[in-house]
Amino acid sequence: MNRNGDETEIKLSLNEEKLNGCK
Repeated sequence: MNRNGDETEIKLSLNEEKLNGCK
């Protein structure tokens, strides 16, 4: 269960990086 939560945080971080890169 913990690992799943970590994966979610990583995905959110990657999405934020992509949004910042688009700007």
